[in-house]
Amino acid sequence: MKLHLVTADDRLPDLIRFLIKENPNSENVGVPDDIISTQMNGGSQEYVTWVKEQTRSPELDIKESPKDTSDT
Repeated sequence: MKLHLVTADDRLPDLIRFLIKENPNSENVGVPDDIISTQMNGGSQEYVTWVKEQTRSPELDIKESPKDTSDT
């Protein structure tokens, strides 16, 4: 079975580390992990933007807490 995943370029190393760590076939000693990366050379800008937004690091989603204005 083959699985096709899409991620932003800067997230690829994290994805590869995750796949190696969580590989359900890790008991197959002597069989290397079959992970192949193919760079996208073109496509719609809307799709590229969507992929980047969907694969953003969670740390970037942390928003400032609203300021407490109850000191009156």
